[in-house]
Amino acid sequence: MPRLLFLSAVVMLLLPSEPGFSQNAGTGSTASGANKSANSSRYDKIVDRFIQYDVGQLRGAEGQKAYADFRALNGEEAIPALVRGVNRAAAINNSCPIILISNKLQSLLAQTKNRRLLESASANISRDTAGLPYGSYLNSIRESIDTQLGRSLKKNVLRGGGSISQLRRANKPVKEWSYEDLVEAVGQEKDAALVRVLEQLKDRKGSKYTDALADAIERVAADVKPLARGLLAQRLMRMTDRTLEAKLKNQNAEVRAAAARAVGYKESPLLMEVAALLSDRSPLAATNAKTTLVKLTGEDLGPPENASFSQWFAAKQRWEKFLADNKKTNAP
Repeated sequence: MPRLLFLSAVVMLLLPSEPGFSQNAGTGSTASGANKSANSSRYDKIVDRFIQYDVGQLRGAEGQKAYADFRALNGEEAIPALVRGVNRAAAINNSCPIILISNKLQSLLAQTKNRRLLESASANISRDTAGLPYGSYLNSIRESIDTQLGRSLKKNVLRGGGSISQLRRANKPVKEWSYEDLVEAVGQEKDAALVRVLEQLKDRKGSKYTDALADAIERVAADVKPLARGLLAQRLMRMTDRTLEAKLKNQNAEVRAAAARAVGYKESPLLMEVAALLSDRSPLAATNAKTTLVKLTGEDLGPPENASFSQWFAAKQRWEKFLADNKKTNAP
């Protein structure tokens, strides 16, 4: 984890803002240039602090404020900072920053009719994606913007490599694909095309799509797994606490691990249920549980990196005692 934090900080310091992206492109604002520049700097700071929170650099009250400020970010004026944010997050080996920033960015872009702003966003999504952990995700975001601009109505059609199933799917947009089409495509598509398939599994309603996305994690290449896991966690964020509690006990370890992350982003009260995962047989579920507990409480009761099972179990007992004592202290 320390190495991840160091690399995250270096990435945010070294990657420049895109000089070609006007901070107020076509927003129609009548504010002075100085005020616009100040707002742009403020938005960049909010996005950067959210990234720091998301990778564990900001904890406790300061981290919670950074997350709250990011969630409150809205309006066309925030789009340039979000574009710069996804470019930076694509170089960080942690899926949640880019997924959550992208989700907000694409939501704001979908609402705007400002063509100049859309063109600027498309032009400034980084094209130098080779070797980036989430380069394919950047390409997918850009293609979505270009589709919105109407630059190519065929951009959202995934062309296969010639098999009967791929040719069948190529005749309709991915949004019209059936459940069976999407499940089949997980094993056949790649790069930005695969990202759009995984996003469809994330967005559609129904428990079978949750299961399909969890199963997809096992089927995709190793470099795509973190992104798929982040999308699964984002899907679970939409669920009620009651449903999320059940997901924390799901038989699929990927679902349990994603549910632990979702609790952190929902700021759900299911902390004791998350603590139970500290002794989970899945290292990923246990690690995600610890990350969420640290994120929401600002405390770090362990275990340390590379801990043994006995250390994980001891940490579980510490966390459960801390949560029980804290609940009593805060009881009315």
